[in-house]
Amino acid sequence: MDENYKIALDHIAELMKNNGVLEREAVRWIQTIIRNEPAGKEVIIDTGYDISAHGYKTDDAINTKDFITIQDFLDLPTGESVPTYESGSGVRSESWEDELYRYISDRLWHHLKSEGLYQLISQDGVIIDDEFTDILCDSDYDIYTFIDRLGSKPFPKLAAVK
Repeated sequence: MDENYKIALDHIAELMKNNGVLEREAVRWIQTIIRNEPAGKEVIIDTGYDISAHGYKTDDAINTKDFITIQDFLDLPTGESVPTYESGSGVRSESWEDELYRYISDRLWHHLKSEGLYQLISQDGVIIDDEFTDILCDSDYDIYTFIDRLGSKPFPKLAAVK
């Protein structure tokens, strides 16, 4: 394995560790969403050709009093709809877990770039830039494992997270 590749993977593992930098950033992101975004709802529509779950935003605040784990929040609809690209299912309502996935992917990119790990050289001397970091940042397994671990944690109080 190329030494730079190993350095980048070790850096990502450090960022994603339990109570690590990305976890603290994710909790702050969740708190910001709850303070600033309206509650989302979904309505199921069966057209006879497909069944879709359309998201929409309400005028209500996100109610956190029934949240036990972070996953309780992540399962909520954002109020947006996204295509499913599945036969018989036109659109689905987007969840906060979908948004968190994109946020974590972006944060990984930011951290790799700030550490100078976004422009690495492969074993054959070719500079690996966007392609390399996209592979690392879009690692579904690592990000979803991170989100699963985070989701199982108790829902935080809305105090400041340091």
